[in-house]
Amino acid sequence: MNLSIAQTKTIAYQELPDALGNASGSGIFLGATMTNSDITVTFTGPSDRWIALGFGSFMAPTDVLMYSGGKTGATHAVDWFDYYNNSTNATGVNKDATQNWTITSNTVTSGQRTVVATRALNTADANDVALLYSAANLNVVWARGASASYTIAYHGSANRSAGILPWALPDATNPTLATSSALSPADNATGVVIGTNITATFSENVQLGTGLIRLYESTGTLVESFDVTSSTNVTVSGATVTINPSANLAYSTSYYCTVDNGAIVDLASNPYAGFSDNSTWNFTTEVNSASTLELGEMNYVQVKDKHVMIMLDGTSDFSVQIFDAQGKLVSNTKNQKTIDLSKENNGVYLMNIVFGQQTVQTRFLLD
Repeated sequence: MNLSIAQTKTIAYQELPDALGNASGSGIFLGATMTNSDITVTFTGPSDRWIALGFGSFMAPTDVLMYSGGKTGATHAVDWFDYYNNSTNATGVNKDATQNWTITSNTVTSGQRTVVATRALNTADANDVALLYSAANLNVVWARGASASYTIAYHGSANRSAGILPWALPDATNPTLATSSALSPADNATGVVIGTNITATFSENVQLGTGLIRLYESTGTLVESFDVTSSTNVTVSGATVTINPSANLAYSTSYYCTVDNGAIVDLASNPYAGFSDNSTWNFTTEVNSASTLELGEMNYVQVKDKHVMIMLDGTSDFSVQIFDAQGKLVSNTKNQKTIDLSKENNGVYLMNIVFGQQTVQTRFLLD
């Protein structure tokens, strides 16, 4: 469970009910997040008049964040201020002696003003409503000037309303594989096409986290390692992760995959537990029925002193691609019978030899 996410609740940015209780049409918007200590609001209303957001169920008394220039006889610079309203008319609206809101931004776009502001859940100020993280809902009221003016005056019945907004609980559930058939190739599958992509489908939409997904031969030899933070061979669409090996798999070969804990996470950053054994996801590729040539029969590859020698008697037109264990192409030659790999590291390499209508794939050890 991701503790930082688990301690945050949210209210999606949305239009607040209008004065008649309709779900839309007010032109007033609110979104919020709450931690164990603070609340942050994103509040939007018309930019040409005073606007106010209050915590509570009634227009008075209520704790108010207001953009205004004050009221008649008590004006001030136009800005966002912490107010307290103790009556149903403008005379009862007074700026707090202590300003407990921190304004992060104050912007105007297309005639709408938006503020992002933060304050403590409990400011210890008698004029501020003390909010509880355990509360299921946030009770809010809103009001705006009846005309274009920043001087606080009676808003009129059409320019105020109240709403009860439920807090969305944080997602603390770790993703899992969607079903027993969520893996492709399926666990213990046989006859898998050598050019297939490898996919896993999860119980919810996911994203890439940090860590590795590895592809091994059943012998324990690493074929390719995919760093999900940088590999372009690993992609996500909704709940499905797709791994595209850099080269085709070998014929008649058994493989298994492993996934690091946290390599895949859900949209709330809860990690998939992963697995590191050789039995959770293993499969065997198809037999090469299209080719009658066998590497052992022809004996046309030799490796000596970090040089690969191709011996195709009577064959002059061929190409060779060689990949390292991470799937990186280290050599791509045409009609070259001796390939110098002296600058490469020791390890297992994959080789594709293409001649005529035929491709033969094998692996060799460089030491």
